[in-house]
Amino acid sequence: MWSGPDLDSPFIAQAQALLAGVSEGATGSKGAAGTLQAISDIAPESLRIPEWMPFCEPEMQTFRWDIALTADDLVGLLGTFSWVLLLAEQERDELFATARRLLGGALGVEGDVTVDVGFRCDTFRTWLRD
Repeated sequence: MWSGPDLDSPFIAQAQALLAGVSEGATGSKGAAGTLQAISDIAPESLRIPEWMPFCEPEMQTFRWDIALTADDLVGLLGTFSWVLLLAEQERDELFATARRLLGGALGVEGDVTVDVGFRCDTFRTWLRD
């Protein structure tokens, strides 16, 4: 099972475009532009089971849903990414400030205002061969 933001959702696509523009000049760290791309690199498109294992080919099913999140929720979510956790405190604070500025100024998401954020969960299942 893998779950995370749905890169096909409208808000995530808009956020990715905004982050790419902001972080073009970023130095030292991976920067915000790589965040959503890194998520897509982790998400498996298929699951391959070695032939010597006693399992059939896996089936995949994807579940999608939206969650209404405030700016505080979104900045908190950003703070869960490992590359953000590894930033120096000052860099992390600057990233959060930039995220809040973009959310409020470019997207109008501030205070109690929410935006629907798409998430997905890709699941795989298999069974023992006869």
